Amino acid sequence: GLVIGLASAVADMEEPPAVVARADELLRAMSVWPDPAPLDRAAALLAGLEEAVDTAIGTVVVPDDSVVTLASERGVIPVTIQHPDGVPLDVLVEVAAQGRLTFTEGTSRAVRLEEGGTATVSFEATALGRGDFPMAVTVRTPSRDVVLAGEVVQVRASAVSRPALIAIGTVVLLLLLLGRRRRPRQPQLEVVR
Repeated sequence: GLVIGLASAVADMEEPPAVVARADELLRAMSVWPDPAPLDRAAALLAGLEEAVDTAIGTVVVPDDSVVTLASERGVIPVTIQHPDGVPLDVLVEVAAQGRLTFTEGTSRAVRLEEGGTATVSFEATALGRGDFPMAVTVRTPSRDVVLAGEVVQVRASAVSRPALIAIGTVVLLLLLLGRRRRPRQPQLEVVR
């Protein structure tokens, strides 16, 4: 599962030699073990394979130092992904905002990360309220088996949404009508001749 999931992310490339060597070593060792007794050796070989895979894949980072501001009800939220080292990767970037945003074109995008590169992915969104709230960003392998990075980015929606404006307008209209109805009527004076 893990190795296949990571393999789905490696973009157009042969398997990294260090990973192949560690995997071959593990398979050879397993084929000559007469019984499952040498678990320490197996654990060491698996740790070596995991280290080789981690080195080949490299680092994927979602910077968390930014606040994204939506100045109107609808806007574009840019998400930046960095890949400072490792082989080129195909990844899936996913976002979730727990009901505070709707994403008009979906919540995931496929993107290629080059070694030493940075990619920015845009998500069209509609704010369902006003204020600051968290948006989870997750970077996964295309098979969705392995999470490569994850971060929470702050989104600030500064515009009042259309449903909120309608609700506020309705409340104000009702208050005006009720206030007018409850105002005591002053008796009308008649003109005497």
